[in-house]
Amino acid sequence: MLNEKQLHLRSSGKHSRRTGWLGILLAACALPSFAADPSPSAPVADGISEVQELGRLNGVALACGQTVIAQRIKRVVINTAPKTRRYGEAFEAATQEAFLAQGKPGAAPCPGDAEINKQTETTATRLRQSVPAQGS
Repeated sequence: MLNEKQLHLRSSGKHSRRTGWLGILLAACALPSFAADPSPSAPVADGISEVQELGRLNGVALACGQTVIAQRIKRVVINTAPKTRRYGEAFEAATQEAFLAQGKPGAAPCPGDAEINKQTETTATRLRQSVPAQGS
């Protein structure tokens, strides 16, 4: 049962106007975050795919016990990729995925040092061309 004040708010429409404004305010606050984040399907040459590839190579190197190569890959990412959460999370996610995949039955055999070094250098070169130079 509604009390007199609730009946008055409901009949005057003040309550519904408040919730209407709240919805508009929430939508307006959410718009900038959607506008700032390009859709994953949009082709963007910003180096994120190269960082993901380096993460994949890092995961394979770690799973295969190639720790010196894994350290080199991480150094390339640290020195070249923009220092943002987006790049860091992309690298870590790709590393984890490749590391776990390498341990599954039927996974490809571990690549040799020369092969993984060549793939790393090729990808690092593409990354350097894709991102703006980092200030020292």
